[in-house]
Amino acid sequence: MTRFRLLFCHGLGATPRNGISVKIQQWAEQHHVQTYGLNYRDYGNAERIWNVNDWRRDIVTALKADDAKTVIVGSSAGCQAVLRAAVDAPEAIGGLLLFSPGVGLGIDYMERVIPGSVEKLQHGETLNHPSVDPAIKIKVDLDNLMEFVNNCVSKTHHTIRLDCPVRIVHGMKDKLVPFQNSIKLLSQIESPNKALYLINDGHFITDRTTIEQALDSLWDAIEADL
Repeated sequence: MTRFRLLFCHGLGATPRNGISVKIQQWAEQHHVQTYGLNYRDYGNAERIWNVNDWRRDIVTALKADDAKTVIVGSSAGCQAVLRAAVDAPEAIGGLLLFSPGVGLGIDYMERVIPGSVEKLQHGETLNHPSVDPAIKIKVDLDNLMEFVNNCVSKTHHTIRLDCPVRIVHGMKDKLVPFQNSIKLLSQIESPNKALYLINDGHFITDRTTIEQALDSLWDAIEADL
């Protein structure tokens, strides 16, 4: 098995150890792959407003902390931070696997997260974003969310050049991020080896077989390029 390390970047409202990360960790242990779940700095700090570029910074810092190439697995909003980091430090990345990537969205996506939120945001309110862990306090406001929406890599780059294998997995029942966004993302990505898997699932993908098959496919592509 290729001696790359694997870095997992969770989504907004999730925790580093969740349904998908546990299955990734189990796969990694079976294949003797060094795995890390990124602990975003200031995540859950009620004194700070969430901004995707804070996550981007944390990912780039993690990439530069090791000379070895890193395979990144992202989930939901974490995928947008991953793609921004990939543009910043492409030489450090050995492969990408994106689950339900939160890309290509408009501010209306917040209505699907918190009904009635857009009007409140437009009136200058700061809101609490839902979290699986009540101890994690996530604050969002319009300015920082518009950074997430307007400067998504899929909007700022006509072509996203990634010199590594890429896999995307998206559920066709996803009610938060339309799977069509991943179809468009795949068309924008310029990679020597890329694939999109559309599955019969929603936004939160935790099926073991799906996760393991995506990891197997990505790792096979990485090893074939060596």
